[in-house]
Amino acid sequence: PHSTYVPAESKILDDYLRRGGRLLLLLDPAFPVDAGLAALLGSVGLAVDAGTIIDPLNHLGTNEDQVAVPYYPPHPITDRIAMTVFPGARPVRLLPTANGIAVTALFASSGESRVRPATEPLDRPVGSADGQPPVAAKGPAIIAAAAEGRVSGAPPEAPPFRIVLVGNSQFVTNAFFPQVANGELAIGMVQWLAGAAAAAHVTPETYSMREIALTNREMRRVFLVVEILLPLSVALFGVGVWWRRR
Repeated sequence: PHSTYVPAESKILDDYLRRGGRLLLLLDPAFPVDAGLAALLGSVGLAVDAGTIIDPLNHLGTNEDQVAVPYYPPHPITDRIAMTVFPGARPVRLLPTANGIAVTALFASSGESRVRPATEPLDRPVGSADGQPPVAAKGPAIIAAAAEGRVSGAPPEAPPFRIVLVGNSQFVTNAFFPQVANGELAIGMVQWLAGAAAAAHVTPETYSMREIALTNREMRRVFLVVEILLPLSVALFGVGVWWRRR
């Protein structure tokens, strides 16, 4: 995902898709998307933007750039997938497509998220008036999308192409592959690209301890129930018993 992309490769990939190729693209925010790659993605209704997605609502631990995704639109890749985490993801966009090409957003950040430009200081407080451009508006940002169909000029006998575009590659590194359902999601993407959607949920073998991972919002809910509502209910019950017996 961090290698330099040269224009000649876009021609190779374009020919590959015309013959019904299957392509998995993991593009981090630091990856340079040149005109050739941008045109290739645009021809199938996809695009990537610069910047890093920040999600103050759904994230892992205290790192707002480690976006957590607990909900997914219907798609063979994401069926039965639990929460996944994407550290340092860039946004993906869906573009108008030609007839015969279907583009689907696989998952997105929460409605409270925003995209932090690469030029914005990491410690810049939201809403600060320091002469910098205004902070990006809040709203869900697509993290991954899938496209399927036939590009213009494809041979009649060629099968439909398939592409999965993810604005992040870190979710499949050794540090995050065993986390939550990241491994299952990566395998599901490869299985769908290979045309074996029925087997898209094979669980990868891992050697890490099983643990429950919660988003920031879920942790607040657990804290509210366990630390506030439960003790308060016990106290109210005790007061009620005392009141009846006094």
